[in-house]
Amino acid sequence: DDRRSPCRLNQIAHGSGDRAQPLELGSESLAGAGREHLLELGEGRAGATHRDAEIVQIGMSLVVMMAMPYATANGAHIRVDIFDSRIGAWGRFLGDLMARSVGAYILFLLIDKTWDKALDAHEYGDVTNMIEIPVWIAYGSITIGMGGYAVVLVVQLLLQLISGVRDYE
Repeated sequence: DDRRSPCRLNQIAHGSGDRAQPLELGSESLAGAGREHLLELGEGRAGATHRDAEIVQIGMSLVVMMAMPYATANGAHIRVDIFDSRIGAWGRFLGDLMARSVGAYILFLLIDKTWDKALDAHEYGDVTNMIEIPVWIAYGSITIGMGGYAVVLVVQLLLQLISGVRDYE
C-alpha cells in the first residue's frame, strides 16, 4: 500500500505529493500577495512582516481546516500500528470504533462553540489588530473544517459498523 510507504508519507509531509501541492501553493500565494500589498502601501519591511503574520494565520486556518476532512477521507493521516499484532482484528475494530465515536462527539461540541464565536465576531465586527481582517473568517473556516471532519468520521463509523469486524484491517 503506497499510503504507508515512507516515500508517500515524506511526500505528504513535505508538500511534494500531488495532494499537498495545491494547499502549499495556496498558502504561499496568500502570504506573498499580502506582503506585496503591504509593501505597496509604504508600510516598510518591518511593518509588513508583522502584518504578514496575520495574513498567514488566517490563511493557514483556512488551509489546514479545509484539508482535515479531505485527509481523513483519503487515509492520508499517519497511523501508528505498534500493537496491531497483539490486539488483532477485534482490538483494531473496537479501537477505531471508540476513536471515531469520541472524536465525532467532541467535534460536534466544538462546532457548537466555534459557530457561536463566529456569529459573535461577525455581530461585533471583530477584526485582527494590524490590518483588520474580519476574525469571523477564521472561526467560520474552523467551524466548516471541523464539520466536514465530523461528517467524514460519522460516515466512516457507519461503514465500519455495516462491514463488521470480518477482514477488518
